[in-house]
Amino acid sequence: MLFRSDFEDILGPAAAADLIIKRDSLRLYDSEAQLEAEAAEWRTKAAQGYEMKRLSGDEAREIEPAISPDVPCAAFHGGWYFVRNPERLVKTIAEAFVREGGEIVRDEVKTLVPEGGRVAGLILAAGGRRAVDRLAICAGAYSHLLARMLGEKVPLEAERGYHLVLPDPGVTLTRSLTYASTPGAATPMEMGLRLAGTDEFAGLDAPPNYARADALWHHFKRVLPALREPDARATRWMGRRPGLPDSLPVIGPSRRMANVWYGFGHGHMGLTWGPTTGRLLGEIVSGAKPNIDLSAFRVDRF
Repeated sequence: MLFRSDFEDILGPAAAADLIIKRDSLRLYDSEAQLEAEAAEWRTKAAQGYEMKRLSGDEAREIEPAISPDVPCAAFHGGWYFVRNPERLVKTIAEAFVREGGEIVRDEVKTLVPEGGRVAGLILAAGGRRAVDRLAICAGAYSHLLARMLGEKVPLEAERGYHLVLPDPGVTLTRSLTYASTPGAATPMEMGLRLAGTDEFAGLDAPPNYARADALWHHFKRVLPALREPDARATRWMGRRPGLPDSLPVIGPSRRMANVWYGFGHGHMGLTWGPTTGRLLGEIVSGAKPNIDLSAFRVDRF
């Protein structure tokens, strides 16, 4: 798959093998009718080369014994992978960037300085002005605020997601599980079992509502009956996922500034498509022709 090769190009084969687990997932259902309701999605995925297979509840439990005996059926989803530790993955990429001569500056961009149809510099909260030759804006859910400084309006909204990590979950999984009755996934990681999901529209600045994270335990307890309750070691997190009305990202040049490019708006797929977006931006910034048509991702499509 495209995103896998791009991850390996960034991380190197050894680091990718350590951090990225290529293991197909299981999707769990409460009924045959619930499974049949997703038939169109199955056909779409199969047409794109992903193996899809119906399993009985017993077949699913042969693969993952922690699954409840009340689960009547499941689906095998081929072509899946998950990250063992997202924080370690990002830090590994950052360390490689610095080794290759890059510099990481932790600061807030207060203003973009346009001059003659280009961005000439950035005004930083603590670091004064920094000159700009070429600028890629990849600021996640905050990207539209920077684009607005250049006169480009992007209807981006933060789709806030939550997760709960249980260091001692009481169950052992070898792969990600998704549950059709609730939007989320249970994924085994270095830190423990991560229960993730939900989609909250509350803007950028509202305080986290960690009741949403705790609700994930109740959802997955239905299909993982031995799941232990969160204790003092459990951790909770909220992240702002940048969503756009058509569910496509913005990838490509600014229409107002000759030396600015965008790469943001991947919704729930930012970690998956980050390496490929970086490669595509690198190609177009350097004048190379990308291997796909990027017109559907242009910033002025709305």
